[in-house]
Amino acid sequence: MKSHTNFLKNMGMVTNISKTEAIFFNPHESKKMEIQLEGETFKTNGEIKVLGVIFDEKMSWSSEINKAVVKSKELNSCLKLLRNKLNGPQFLKVMTTQYYSTCFYGSLDQWH
Repeated sequence: MKSHTNFLKNMGMVTNISKTEAIFFNPHESKKMEIQLEGETFKTNGEIKVLGVIFDEKMSWSSEINKAVVKSKELNSCLKLLRNKLNGPQFLKVMTTQYYSTCFYGSLDQWH
């Protein structure tokens, strides 16, 4: 960590410790620790969100799947209202754009 922050400093960048997050990936045990860097301390998390995707320390996708299920349920009530206002192809286009990314990318873990 120290060499990383030194590298960033040399590149003219600043590490904001208050916004820094860390996670240790281990499928067998949970490991929480405090990391001290430049006189400030931060703790590791059990989950971390990177570019909108939730990763957890056990390397499972359960949090990401739960997020997709909640989002789908929220969309369902909106789509029910739209169903009577749009024709078949229009509704299919709206439904596909809303559900495809949530369901497809959420299910990729099953294939790996």
